[in-house]
Amino acid sequence: MSRTLGPADQCTQERRIVPLVEAGRSRVEHVGAKAHSLGILKAHGVNVPNGFVISVPFFYEYCKTNRVEINHVMHGFECRQLSEHLSFLQHQVLNGQMSDGFLVELFDNVKMLGDGSLFAVRSSAFSEDGADSSWAGILTTVLNVSVQELTHSIQVCWASIFNPAIEFYLKNRVLNAESGAAVIVQEMIVFDVSGVIFSADPRSNDTRKIVIEVVEGACENLVSGKMTPDRYAIEKDTLRIVERYVSQRGRAKISFESMMELADIALMLETLMGGYVDIEWGIGSGKLYILQCRPITTLLPFTPVRPTAHGNYDFWWSDCEAYWEIESRARILETMTWIPWNRVDELVLYTESGITKAYISEKDVAAEIVRGNIFLHASTVVEYRDLLNDLLSSFDAFKEDCSNMNFSIMSEDELLDVFSRALCLFTRLVSYYKSTGPNVTALFTDEVGYHLSLSEIDRLDQSCRDEDIVSEYSDFVRLLSATKENLDALIRAHLSKYPWLSLNSCSYESARKLLLSRVSNWKKICKGEDSLKKDASVIVTEKKSLPKVYRDMFFLIKSFRTKIKLCWASFDFLMMPFFAEVCRRGNESVLDVCRYYRIEEIESLISKHVKVAQDTKTHREIAHLTLFTRGRVYQCEGVEAREAFDHLLVGNPKECAIVGNVSCHGNKHRITGRALLVVCNDPVSVILARSKIQSGDILVTSMTQFNTLDLVGRACGLVTDEGGVLCHASIIAREFSMPCIVGTKNATSLIKEGDIITMDLHDGSVVIERREGE
Repeated sequence: MSRTLGPADQCTQERRIVPLVEAGRSRVEHVGAKAHSLGILKAHGVNVPNGFVISVPFFYEYCKTNRVEINHVMHGFECRQLSEHLSFLQHQVLNGQMSDGFLVELFDNVKMLGDGSLFAVRSSAFSEDGADSSWAGILTTVLNVSVQELTHSIQVCWASIFNPAIEFYLKNRVLNAESGAAVIVQEMIVFDVSGVIFSADPRSNDTRKIVIEVVEGACENLVSGKMTPDRYAIEKDTLRIVERYVSQRGRAKISFESMMELADIALMLETLMGGYVDIEWGIGSGKLYILQCRPITTLLPFTPVRPTAHGNYDFWWSDCEAYWEIESRARILETMTWIPWNRVDELVLYTESGITKAYISEKDVAAEIVRGNIFLHASTVVEYRDLLNDLLSSFDAFKEDCSNMNFSIMSEDELLDVFSRALCLFTRLVSYYKSTGPNVTALFTDEVGYHLSLSEIDRLDQSCRDEDIVSEYSDFVRLLSATKENLDALIRAHLSKYPWLSLNSCSYESARKLLLSRVSNWKKICKGEDSLKKDASVIVTEKKSLPKVYRDMFFLIKSFRTKIKLCWASFDFLMMPFFAEVCRRGNESVLDVCRYYRIEEIESLISKHVKVAQDTKTHREIAHLTLFTRGRVYQCEGVEAREAFDHLLVGNPKECAIVGNVSCHGNKHRITGRALLVVCNDPVSVILARSKIQSGDILVTSMTQFNTLDLVGRACGLVTDEGGVLCHASIIAREFSMPCIVGTKNATSLIKEGDIITMDLHDGSVVIERREGE
């Protein structure tokens, strides 16, 4: 049994076309749920694109005129029959005729929008976008519609409610196509970015968060799944960004200012609509438009879940520091919690073969990103300038005192006092150095990436160089012309002036050897100094699109990160005379003290001349592990440390792909070369690399240091485990205009010396093309 759709005589009593601003006062069954909610928003002053609604009663009239007949779609058809019947109805709707009277009315309304414009045509069903159901992505939207295409596009939207693809949805959501559909016609806005906002997190059911998803171009790119969105979660009470996912690293699609505007509109619409809402939005020509607002249909009561750090650790950094320096990095989490950057819940420090790798929990990574909200505010510039000046003053005073101290005449108590002062300053420096790390500055670098392209960031970076780095290069070039007779005196003077060149050298002889290897290597490159002497005056004038507050912050973070690193990297050289005297009195090797002694054991060596047993040294040579958890530091060594480390990271995924952030493309899209591995901060590895490096090699390391710039100058590309857009490797790569991918977390673990690798400077991937020896 069949019947004709809908009472057509309703159209004599209700308007066939309703201005969108009045749709909120119309019945939902007359204009559909989407148009009704947009009408409410527009009436309350929300920026919704102008438009009008073709009502559901006219849909009934159209169907009656064109003899579109339908059974109750929920009853009387098997699946195959239902699918065939829906296809037939769809064909009828697409090929029907509209009345002349309606067309006159339609084009009168079109003229009010601007008949030379393009339009967006959207379905608005009665059953659509309710609190219990959503047809999102099922009903049709047609974009960039011309006047000539308008009538057909309206038919396409009507026909979409008979799409055979919705058969399952009709059967399982108890919806009925008899309810019909209105059609919204709006002026077409070309969006630079668009997306959705959820005023509560639909994944975790957390009503305390706002979630914003962003794609380039039209919102349909997100709804259809064509693009993977950037995703941000914002805390409602504080409007702090508490979660972040950027699909293309270093290429944010939305500014912080726009994100705050979206968060404000989400809170406003949640109040206006009386519940948690799902909002579609777009930004075009600098203006924010709301395209849709509906209740969230998937929200469940929120139950907080306490995540466990076990098996979910994130790589943090790697180094070859002295044992006491590594241990001090864990101790500060227990003893210096008044510094916010030391508030870490879970830390693993694992050392094997002299190489230490640090891991923190995923929860701590998220917390670091949240703390980075401070770099989005102008007040931080003043605060960090004052902090930088204070830290540099403290270091300069310590450096001056070290040069004037005669450790050989000091008592044990005086030596202990010197060591305590060194520890205090070192831990303070590394604590604040962490505050500009890649996790903390992720939100800020997103903001910079929104305003500037990679090449623009290159030019901005090159316009501000650290005077100590430039000065060291100039002095080193003069040192190259020294005669053999006075070379040693000049090397000693150079190391004294620039003590950070001796990073991780435990004696003057090892530091001297490291610098001499640089002398022989330097003669093979000339572009290093030339690169650092490039005129930057023109570059600065090109920087107009980055707001001044962010440009000031960019230079401050770069300066802070560079200068503080130069300070803590100088400790090995400054403390050489101290450890030489301590070891002379205790009859111990300086190398052993640096490699095996904990802090309290150094204090015992000073005060009681008690040495670490050889068995203990042997165990620590195998491995040693420091774990900070539940506010306490735990340590173990030898085979026990190796097994404990394997157990702690047993749940970590074994990543096979190597992907990082492109911090400099060096005017290249892709480069291939032989991998040269350098162990971060290991003088022996650096000297060996200097003897092996060839033109066209790609340098693979955990992180670059200031005493390895000559290697960077000879390589054709750079890949690191650590870092972000503002890390040392990124800064140096931009100085040399060298292709650079940072923050892969696993490059040194997966790439072997001599492998042929390809760097993709578009997506940040590194592919091993051929293994060494194949």
